[in-house]
Amino acid sequence: MPKASKGFTLIELMIVIGVLAILTATAIPAFGSFNQRKRFKSSVDTFVNDLESMRNKSQSAIVHSTAIPSQVDWAIQYNCGLSTYNLGHGTNGSNFVSDMQKKLDSGTFEACAGSQTIYFQRISGEVYGLDESSSKIVRITMSSDYSYDVVTYKSGQTVLKEIITSEGSGGGSGGQGGWGGENN
Repeated sequence: MPKASKGFTLIELMIVIGVLAILTATAIPAFGSFNQRKRFKSSVDTFVNDLESMRNKSQSAIVHSTAIPSQVDWAIQYNCGLSTYNLGHGTNGSNFVSDMQKKLDSGTFEACAGSQTIYFQRISGEVYGLDESSSKIVRITMSSDYSYDVVTYKSGQTVLKEIITSEGSGGGSGGQGGWGGENN
């Protein structure tokens, strides 16, 4: 009478190890892409938080330095084609003075030309140069198929829109979240 075998044969173990190796090899590139997108999203969130911070400073009308005039409009200036932006101030929607330069960890500012500045009016927090039906759109791009539009309205409300244009995604806009009453 043959004995019943207990455990796994060497061939069965080799097959399981081979399947695990194939699954791991296909998952690693996707994980790298996931990390890049998370880092990019974090970078965009930091920019939006800085934008909101400048608006809040304008609304509070508080100046924390004697070197800055008391009648100041806080602003953010971004450089198209680059990953740098400046936090600063001006007067009456012009004469930008940089107080601090920052850099996106990932991504660049696109869909614009030269240096762009968004000024927030003192007390109201509204954006200079916009009427009720217009907005200022800042596109931050990680790659040709993945970017975010940061939309700022005259009221100063900022909304974040994810743009995915890769094949298979249907082209067009993905989810949207943001600030000023929107869900994130």
